[in-house]
Parts: sequence; structure tokens; C-alpha cells
Amino acid sequence: TLLLLLQYHLGHVVDGLSQTMDELMGQLVPVIIGAVLICTVFWLGSLSSTVRNAVLKYLTDNDAVLGADDYEKMEIRKALDSRETDKVEYKSTLRTNLGTKEKDEKIEKMVLKTLVAFMNSRGGTLLIGVADNGRVIGIDEDSFESRDKLNLHLTNLIAEHIGNEFLPFISFRLSDYEGKGVMRVVCRKSNSPVFLKEGKQESFIVRSGPSSVELHGMDTLNYVNNRFKKRKKGKLFKKE
Repeated sequence: TLLLLLQYHLGHVVDGLSQTMDELMGQLVPVIIGAVLICTVFWLGSLSSTVRNAVLKYLTDNDAVLGADDYEKMEIRKALDSRETDKVEYKSTLRTNLGTKEKDEKIEKMVLKTLVAFMNSRGGTLLIGVADNGRVIGIDEDSFESRDKLNLHLTNLIAEHIGNEFLPFISFRLSDYEGKGVMRVVCRKSNSPVFLKEGKQESFIVRSGPSSVELHGMDTLNYVNNRFKKRKKGKLFKKE
């Protein structure tokens, strides 16, 4: 919209760019209608899992038309080129111990730990199916009945150990890259503290360079007070 308006005003001073108001509105109206529709669908998706699932199904079924696969490959390539940083990390598997070939809850915990750290910091991208050196080895999808089961498993892990309220801050997609499955998990910066829950125990984790670090005691309190802004009615932590 801004580019179209700029072009319209430049047309009054630059030969060859001039256009009438009718021509401008003919270009602006579809853009505005499209923006309103997308915002409406996004808003409805944040309120209803049915709408969100319907949109995701549409996007999945129309990958080729929408160019989603090409976009995912481009984003994976960018994350691989950047190497591991405070906003990029690699994990070889989601739950399989490559040494024993068995399911390992410690592997799942490391994945969740990274997601929590990203949300508590500046956000970031996790690639699952990539070794620490950046070599694509493929996610352990053979340990699941299907890719849908793999996606559901990660969703359930996030809901159970991080919380349903933080699902909107995390998006993920399993794509074929160089003939192997790579899942790209994108975490947005959270506006409230995020904890990793294991039974009655909760851990507060942040990013420190290319690593995820757990904070304790006053370190946690100081970080939260510095990182998260005050809410409308007082601070995040209040005295009883």
C-alpha cells in the first residue's frame, strides 16, 4: 500500500510514472481487502483451533501453488548458513538416542529447553534433523507411524511441558530438504516468563550465545524484572 501511494505521488514529479486516482484505487482495493481477510483469518485462528486447523490443512494441501516448500527450503538454508547462534540451534533428533536407537526423554527435554530459552530471550529457530556441525541427517520420523503423528507428538510435548497458552508463540513445519526430513521450529519472543515444567518442578531457561542456560534464584528474578515489562496492573511479581 505504501509503495503504491509513493508511486502515485512520484508520478506527479517523474515522467512516465503518472497514474489517475481510479488506477490507484484499482490497485489499492484488492490489497486492502486481502490484508483485511488475512488479519481476520489470523484473529479467528487465534481464538479457534478448528479455524486454525482448517487454515493449516489448506496451506499443507496447496504447498505447490503457494510456494510454501520453496520458502521453507530457503529459510532452512539461511539457518544452516548462519550456524548456531543465540537465535539458531540444531538438534539431530526429536526423541531418539542415536547411540542406543531407543526413545529417550532426555532428548525431548533438550528440544523443549531450547524452545523455552528462545521465548524467554529474543526468539529463534530450531532445526531438528541437523547435526551440531550443520550436516543434514534427517529427523527421526521412522520412530513415528506418520508425519502427522510426529507433529502431534511435538504439539503434545509443548502443551504438557510448556503450556497451551504458549502454542501461539511456536510454529513448526516438517519439510524435505536434500532428500531428508528437517523440521524448522520458529519461536517468537514471549511477552511473559516461560517455564519448562517437569512434574512439580519448573525451570527458567534463557539463551546465552549458542547455548541454553538455566537460571536460579535471584538470577531468575533479576532477569525477569529486566526482560519483561510491567503489566497494566503492577509488576509480574508482586509481594503477597
